[in-house]
Order: sequence, then C-alpha cells, then structure tokens
Amino acid sequence: MRFITETRVTATQTDSGEGMSVLGAAGIIQDNVCAFFATVGKDNVALRRDYGAAWMFVKNRFVKYAVAHWNDEITVESFISSRTAATMIVDTAIKLKGGDMVYYARTEMCVIDLTMGRIKRISSVELSEEMGVYASEKDVEFTRMDFAGLKELYSFTVPSTSIDYCNHLNNVEYLRFILNTATAEYGRAHIPIDVEIRYVSQSKEGDEVKIFGTQDGECYEVVNGGNISAKCRIIRT
Repeated sequence: MRFITETRVTATQTDSGEGMSVLGAAGIIQDNVCAFFATVGKDNVALRRDYGAAWMFVKNRFVKYAVAHWNDEITVESFISSRTAATMIVDTAIKLKGGDMVYYARTEMCVIDLTMGRIKRISSVELSEEMGVYASEKDVEFTRMDFAGLKELYSFTVPSTSIDYCNHLNNVEYLRFILNTATAEYGRAHIPIDVEIRYVSQSKEGDEVKIFGTQDGECYEVVNGGNISAKCRIIRT
C-alpha cells in the first residue's frame, strides 16, 4: 500500500527563504505518515483507544533535492520500506506535479505502551500485512550521532502550544527550536538541505530545555534536565 496525497504548497509551509522550508516539509511528512496509518485504522487515536499504545517517532531524516514554491502542486507519497518485530521504517517522497523530487524522508517508528512506557511488538497492534513493504526510491540512511565540542546556544521553556496528542513536545517542534538557534538571515544564506534528528527522550510542557551546538551550526543536542532529549545534524548550503 502506497498512500498518496495531492495538495499545494501553503504559505505556512514556506519561510523567508526560497520556497518550501525544511520545517514545512517536516510537517507535511509527519501529517502524511499519520494519515497513512489512519487509512487502516491504526493511527494514534485508535491505538490509544484499542491498545493503550501510541506510535512514537524514533528517527527522522529529510533530504532536499529541489525547490517547491508557494502554491506549487505537489504529491506526497508514504510507504513502508522496512519492518522488524519492533520497528517500522516509513519513506515519504514529496514531488512536484511533473515528478521532480523535492524532499525525500525516512522515518523510523515504534509502538510504545502508554502505561508502562515500554516498546511493544508491532504485531501487538494487529497492523495489516497487506500494507506491504516497498523498495526505497532514494538512498537515505540514518547515521551515527557522536558529537563533541558543543556549547550552549539557546534555552526555552516548553510552551503549551508545542504539546501534541501524546502530551509531549511535538516532533516538528524540536526542529523548530533547533532552527531558532540561527537568524533568518543566516538561514536564507545557508539553506538546510539534509536534516537528521533522533528523539531520545520526551520533553513535556513547562520543562526547561537547553540546546547545545557546534560553532559551524551543524550538530545539536537538546538537553532537558541534564538528559539528552534529541540529537540533530543539519547540512546547509
């Protein structure tokens, strides 16, 4: 099963640079992946109701190949590219109407028991085998993230508007706060073309969070109460 959405680039999916932003792409990808599982009745609303569980994003990587401008017609296609007993890899391609790739993403997911906070087997939520597994269109692999030489760049208190359905900091919001460590001018001059983020632990409303990074603005750690909440690597033009 390949889940396809046809839409247009909206104003909120762009930034002060050229065309769709990486933050806009991250939102599109997250929404499409969630809608993909909703089509088979296995979205987070259903998992919480029927199994006391939820999908959790573990890793995300977004690679940019072309520019999509405001109001351009795009297709967003999500499909499973790999699955194990405990993890699911979903690939998402954002393409222009003519077929040119704009962003290609890989998302690693698992199922968490909301009571025990432990990873459950994918089979425990009875996900249909009919969803299938398909070959990736792009070679977008996850990398190791062993950072050193980081310094504090930014701090914030997790606001209520950044909390998602599972009552923790939304995945896209991690990227938003990381990108906020740079100015808009810097972002226009050095556009993110490859972003990888790994979610290590949860952050919740009111938590005091610090972001540490390297001098070149490529490697980041989000630290909550002394514990790493997320790691991120950004390659820019």
